[in-house]
Amino acid sequence: MLALVPPGLLLLAGVLTLLLHAFRLPGGSALAAAGCLAAGGAALALWLAGGRNPIELSAPVAVAGTAFGLRLDALSLAVLLCALAPVAMLLAAEGGKAGQAGLTSLAVTAAVVCSEADRLVLAVAALATCCSLLALASPSLRDDTSESGFASLWLWLAAATLLLLAGAVSVELAGGTSIYSATPVLALTLPAFMLLAGGGAATAGLAPWRPWPVTAWRTGAPHSRAVAIALLPPLGFLLLARSYNLGAGHWPGSWLNPTLQLLGVAVALAAAIRAHAVAEAGGFLAEVTAFNLGTALLALSLGSQAGVAAALAVLAASGLWSGIGPLLPAVPRRLAVVGFLLAAGAPPAVLFGARVLVLQAAVDSGGLSGFFALGEVAAWIVLVAAAVRALRLPAVAGEAGGSALAWTACVALAAALALGLALGLFETGLSLSAAAELIPAPAPGQPAATQVAGLGWEPLLLGLPLAGLLVLVLLVRHPAEEPGSAPEPALRLPAWPARPRIFRLPTLPEDYRSLFDFPAHARALGRRPWLGVALTLGIAIIVARL
Repeated sequence: MLALVPPGLLLLAGVLTLLLHAFRLPGGSALAAAGCLAAGGAALALWLAGGRNPIELSAPVAVAGTAFGLRLDALSLAVLLCALAPVAMLLAAEGGKAGQAGLTSLAVTAAVVCSEADRLVLAVAALATCCSLLALASPSLRDDTSESGFASLWLWLAAATLLLLAGAVSVELAGGTSIYSATPVLALTLPAFMLLAGGGAATAGLAPWRPWPVTAWRTGAPHSRAVAIALLPPLGFLLLARSYNLGAGHWPGSWLNPTLQLLGVAVALAAAIRAHAVAEAGGFLAEVTAFNLGTALLALSLGSQAGVAAALAVLAASGLWSGIGPLLPAVPRRLAVVGFLLAAGAPPAVLFGARVLVLQAAVDSGGLSGFFALGEVAAWIVLVAAAVRALRLPAVAGEAGGSALAWTACVALAAALALGLALGLFETGLSLSAAAELIPAPAPGQPAATQVAGLGWEPLLLGLPLAGLLVLVLLVRHPAEEPGSAPEPALRLPAWPARPRIFRLPTLPEDYRSLFDFPAHARALGRRPWLGVALTLGIAIIVARL
């Protein structure tokens, strides 16, 4: 029953927040943020109190056609913390309507159930529920007046859900179960893995062109877009990492690891190049998010414990910056300069340490991974150059955001610096435990130095004076006045051709065209959907009982 405590706290906070909204009482956003912090703290305390052993729950009920079971282990705890921390920060800082905060809490509840699920089918069902609740909580992300808004985001997530569902059903049929610890190794076939990998990549937005986190960052209110970016990519990586559980620490083909490593480097390099062509500071922060996701994919695909630990460190750092990014317009320009440099990976921030862990794990893996590490270094250099250009873009300081937002942003930047120094504690205390649950221990004869990547003090002692000198030079050369027009980009990707309207072909029957009428979907979701939700829930219960 202890595994129910984190989602139970979030569910209670969401219901209370909705009640505050119904009675028009203040404090809904603060209550939702407190629920996120309480759930994260409770999960960490339960895991530590249990001797860092998994906490399991198996209930005799069926949810979405499968048995309900939870397992709070190191991996689910790491993903849970990566998602809860930035969401709590955004709810506390940005505020918003209590109804929106309550629905966000319910979406986070579904995300926690997805991370704690002990079987694949339940995790996919919880992910679909999370996406649906985010659609209700974030009306700005459903804005059909923006070309990159509704269709781009929700088509990605709909495709991800369908791919993951097909992969989960394939594993269930082949092995008789989709429980991570009980599924036969042969159940993870190559087609099933391709479905799971494609769905996880679509959920996380892993693509060299127009990934949904980049388009969502430019759509709607900062609160709505940042919550979706902070919540969904860790879940996509979680489902991709769970394939190591299903395959006993391996993927069904030896060529899959270098293929996904190449995809990760391509995503990071494309994001770094696109960062040179952005016209505003928010676009640079969006590309930093895409760069971090590509780096995490490179680390996860290494197939080693050090790689998985480094991937979790990158996800934690990326989640932190997805919460800090919307707050940067509220700080003075000189602090915004520091924030942009830290987002690009200047030491000793947490992003710098996480990327160093990825490079060290890639070099230690040998083979093609070392060459991919060189590509990652090249992409990192390009991103740093883009950060220097972003300092001269308009809206670096943005509009005044109030003293509360400014103080929150300053505290968040200080936390990013402090967590960079404490990254070794996160690695040894949590991420390596999660990696040990996914990847078997290396052979006894293998040198211990290549088994675990560690971050010592040498990079910090060398990089910190250089970063301080760079900040000093930038502050002298670019004083605190408002920047002018955007400078010309040094690099630019080829123009992407216009998207054809493949969902409005004349040959599509009239009876089915409403399925692809996205503006109509957006208008329907904008009204009170509770009758439809109740009917859908009733139908699901009836089907589960048949």
